[in-house]
Amino acid sequence: MQSKGFYSLRRRLLSFFGLLAILIGLTDFAGSQLVVHQELSVYAEHVRQDQVDDWARILSALYVEHGNSWSFLGSIRSPKSLFPIDGLVLGQTQYSIVSNRRVLVAFPKSTKPHSSWLKSPIVVMDHSVGTLFIRPTVSPSLAQLSHQLFSYFSLLQAFCIIAAIALSTLIAIQVLRRVLRPLEQLTAAAKGIAEHIFDLPIPKGEDREVAEVLNAFRMMQAHLTMAQEARERLLADVMHELRTPMTIIANQIEAVQLGVSEWKDEQLTVLYDEMIRMGAVLNDLQQLSDARAGVWRLNDSWIDLKELIVNVREIYHSEYKMRSITCMIHSDLDSVRVLVDRRRMTQVLVNLLTNAMKFTPDGGWIACSLREIRESGGGIQVAIQDCGPGIAPEHLPFLFERFYRADHSRSRDTGGSGLGLAIVKEIVEQHGGSVFVKSTTGEGSTFGFTLPANRTDRMIV
Repeated sequence: MQSKGFYSLRRRLLSFFGLLAILIGLTDFAGSQLVVHQELSVYAEHVRQDQVDDWARILSALYVEHGNSWSFLGSIRSPKSLFPIDGLVLGQTQYSIVSNRRVLVAFPKSTKPHSSWLKSPIVVMDHSVGTLFIRPTVSPSLAQLSHQLFSYFSLLQAFCIIAAIALSTLIAIQVLRRVLRPLEQLTAAAKGIAEHIFDLPIPKGEDREVAEVLNAFRMMQAHLTMAQEARERLLADVMHELRTPMTIIANQIEAVQLGVSEWKDEQLTVLYDEMIRMGAVLNDLQQLSDARAGVWRLNDSWIDLKELIVNVREIYHSEYKMRSITCMIHSDLDSVRVLVDRRRMTQVLVNLLTNAMKFTPDGGWIACSLREIRESGGGIQVAIQDCGPGIAPEHLPFLFERFYRADHSRSRDTGGSGLGLAIVKEIVEQHGGSVFVKSTTGEGSTFGFTLPANRTDRMIV
């Protein structure tokens, strides 16, 4: 169902387009009427002037015919006997003939020429023998012709204006329908999102501006869908991570309460381990929440990154010796000073090395490398490679997500909570860097991160 808001918008826009078309039409009509009236007036004036010139030529012919004399004027009894009746209506016409500033004849007798009157010289052999003055008037035939032309033009113009208004209204309706239809569907999708329905279709706009809005909303819908799925997955994973230790603790306590077993040191150790596990999960979740909420504040200082890697490696010295694992550090750099939060960067290296240790078989090896990079603005890259079973390609894009495990069948002791790599990603990104992973099934995996050039005192170009 279309919303009242869109109906109101459509109504306002249609009213606006209609009023605009009417205003333009009326303006055009008034301007055209004025132009036509002026042109007809000019035409009528030219016609009258032509008639006056014709009458002046008639008078010059009569003047020559009567021996270059105006004597014939005395025998004129009526104006109609002197001039042809086609043209000006002589019964209403005032005229006079002047020669040498003397009025030879005037009709009526009291007629005095005015500066606005039409005049034409009476010429004989290139010499002016007089002047004919005619008061401007319009003949009935010319007036009727002008009126008819004016009426026909007005009707035609009115028809064209009405047709233009109707056509513009139809075009406006089509344009508004084309623009508002996807917006109406967008409104329905927005209401669906408010009701946690994220799969409502969003149309593709045909116009660039509308398409950009729809694409932006489509991207937002996709992100909200991903966020909703991540939230649901997070809740399920948290419940799964906490349910197991809580079940173990509850079963142990219930067994003691029912007298099935007695408290033993082994039971207390199990309960303590499960409590530690729950605390670790909750602590990791709190760290992720603080990082994404911007609660973390980095205490940056200049440290030797190579030295820090050596120190973190020593944490696992006893485990290396016990499992016969070799941990190597490769670097062409004597030292690399970087501006980082030492505690957070130690946490990153510990998590990556812990992850590598979990999947490195006894007697295997781990390689830590440190090198300069020149692409993408330069910087420092740290990579930790293991010789474990590797990871299938379809899992690689999701390894830094919370609670994600490439192999869901792994035990919790081996697979961990799935939060360590997510914490690594948050810490590195807060330092302006990025994380990466490479893996080949059966050959091992490489996890690492890069720090931008502005985090190092080495000028890398």
